[in-house]
Amino acid sequence: FPWPFADFCVFLFCKNKKIILNYHSDIIKQKFLKYFYIKFFKIFINSKIINCINVSSEKYFESSDLKKIIKKNKYLINFQKMGYEDLSNIHIPLESIRNEIKVFFNQNKKIILFFGRNRHYKGLDVIEYIISNNKNKNFLISCNNLMLHKKYKSNRNILLLDGLNYFEKLYVLKKSYLNLFPSLNRAESLGLTLIECQMFGLPSLVFEINSGTSLIIKDNETGIIVKNIDFDEYNKKLNNLYFDETLRNSLSEKSRSNYLDNFSVKKFDNYAKNLLAKH
Repeated sequence: FPWPFADFCVFLFCKNKKIILNYHSDIIKQKFLKYFYIKFFKIFINSKIINCINVSSEKYFESSDLKKIIKKNKYLINFQKMGYEDLSNIHIPLESIRNEIKVFFNQNKKIILFFGRNRHYKGLDVIEYIISNNKNKNFLISCNNLMLHKKYKSNRNILLLDGLNYFEKLYVLKKSYLNLFPSLNRAESLGLTLIECQMFGLPSLVFEINSGTSLIIKDNETGIIVKNIDFDEYNKKLNNLYFDETLRNSLSEKSRSNYLDNFSVKKFDNYAKNLLAKH
């Protein structure tokens, strides 16, 4: 959830199946659609066809639409982290990587990564602020935001890309020094990118946004959390981490351990099987 078409299909055609509903976010792009969808969802979420409701974060649930509308099925709620296949040991064929990416990593050190969709909540203003205040650092920015591309396309310390293919993403996750994740509000309900980064031991910097991001990132343990939406403070924390290699390496090691302990596919599979056995 939310996936309106799939939710309607499940409600209509899967009444004799065991259903685990994974509640990821309140966010529905079309406000007009949401008005009608929430009416349906109140019926759907409290119906007998749901066997279990898996919520990605207790913190997110506390301020979610789900908490407001669920009545009969409250006892079905479980809080479980996501499971993600470990991609860190997959062979990366170099012929699948664009030459400009390989050259950028070969010629530069301590590359700071940002990759994400061009969305209002992704913190692109923060990225612009960080770039403008760190002209002596190297950045790889993967986002199809026209403003960023027009403004910084001539900067030699920045590699700007519209996107990354599958192997390119693995390549940059493996070779980058730090990851920027400056999402600004709870439209970012969890942050699967953070799990991908931890898979590769890549430390991330996030804002505290009262969502599942703080489930993945523990401040000064598996990453850095900036308590307020303060661009200057985010920049200061970035610089502290950038120049403190001991801290960076410690966060890297603990990030990888956090993925293995909490976000592996095996962990989630065992959890799901146990739930289905109970219901």
